[in-house]
Amino acid sequence: MIKTNWTKFDFAVHPGEILNEYLEYEKISQLKLSKIVGINKTIINEIIKGKRPITTRTAIKLEKAFSFNAQFWCNLQMIYDEATERLNK
Repeated sequence: MIKTNWTKFDFAVHPGEILNEYLEYEKISQLKLSKIVGINKTIINEIIKGKRPITTRTAIKLEKAFSFNAQFWCNLQMIYDEATERLNK
């Protein structure tokens, strides 16, 4: 068994925070994003606030708005989920 020496963090970053930063950078409103990708604006807002995960279906829809593919968003969610689980141990 290979042991890794991962740096331990005491926080987890929800992918909604990344999404929000990118929206601000690109000057895209949540409403405009919801129209582009066909996701209810309430759902977009809940993702940004960390109340809802980015599902695979949502990640595929986000591809329409950004140069990031669905795997990028899914990976962010997976990393967040893992970090949250480790923090809750």
